[in-house]
Amino acid sequence: PILQAASLQGSLILQGCVVSLSGSGPQHIHTDGFNEGFVNTFVPLVDVDASNGPTEFWLGSHRNCSPTVDANCDPSVLQSSQPVAPEVPRGSLILFDYRLHHRGLPNV
Repeated sequence: PILQAASLQGSLILQGCVVSLSGSGPQHIHTDGFNEGFVNTFVPLVDVDASNGPTEFWLGSHRNCSPTVDANCDPSVLQSSQPVAPEVPRGSLILFDYRLHHRGLPNV
């Protein structure tokens, strides 16, 4: 129902598990692709807070950024946006556009 409300068709393309071990550093800023109409779904299995590696998102970067050869965004586009790293309880549903720039933060 959530995808339908956003006028998207639901179809599982890829599944996986992201693990951030204690002591992990930050990921590089990236997208998961540049095709329109794909949605990432995260469901954390533990409470996520600033200490255990939340995902940091650059809101709007999927609209303001054209892909380059190395799939990175012009850094000036990202600098004009304040990133957010939501702290969420386990079992929460996080949905975001596949093209949105994001990264995992350190798990200290």
